[in-house]
Parts: sequence; structure tokens; C-alpha cells
Amino acid sequence: MTQSRRNFLSSACTLCAAAVLAPSVLAATAEEDDKKTKLKVVDGKVLIPAGIITERLSSFKVKGLPRPLLLIKNPDAWDAYLLRCTHMGVGLKIDGEELSCPAHGSRFSLSGSVIKGPAKEPLTRYKVNAVADGVEVIVA
Repeated sequence: MTQSRRNFLSSACTLCAAAVLAPSVLAATAEEDDKKTKLKVVDGKVLIPAGIITERLSSFKVKGLPRPLLLIKNPDAWDAYLLRCTHMGVGLKIDGEELSCPAHGSRFSLSGSVIKGPAKEPLTRYKVNAVADGVEVIVA
């Protein structure tokens, strides 16, 4: 297959432009994502804005916590747990209506209790308050 000089130069310029612009576009996208979900512990509390709670089970990375925070919307209340296995501190995965530890196989119910070991202790549970602009989780 032969390519004309014009087509070659056009393709080369397009490729160079993409290489130069791609990092800027990706950085802008990452910054917007961080702005949407940047949560942190302030005075022992985490405020989760209502607009980012999109599902019944939602997990959030929170600056100041060692693992993500799981927020569960129940019909009449909220529950919040640290997604950390109580056996060895490994991060938990949401697995349907259970939480599972990929390291050693412990399983937890959505109420934080142990279904299957080796973990023996329930998950760390936090008090949750519904507030006007979202949910406040007391982590201290």
C-alpha cells in the first residue's frame, strides 16, 4: 500500500496534535472527576452531597479514612461502614447483597455482621444523619 505525501503529512500532523493535546484533556477530565467526588473528614464528619448518592449501595473514597466508605440507603434510614475486612484490613468488594474479602474469603452481610470467616469481628459501623444537602457520616 502506497501513501501519498499529502496523506502521510496529514496523518502525521493529526497524530502529533493528538499526542500533544491528550495529556491536557485527560488531566482536565481527571480534575473534574476529583471535584465531583472529593470527600474528606472534617471535624470527625464526612458530608456526602445528595447529588453523588446514586444507588442504594454507594462507596466513596474519603481522604482521612484508610479504606472507602460504604453508604447504604435503607427504606427508613442510612447505614455506613468502612470497607475494610476485620481479619487483616484488606479492602472489601460489594458482591450483590454481601461484602466479600478477596484475600481470605471472609464475607459480611449488609448489616456488617460476619457471614463467613476467617474474620470474627463485625465491620466498623458509623452513625449517619440525614441533613438538608445530603448525608453526614460521623467517623470520629
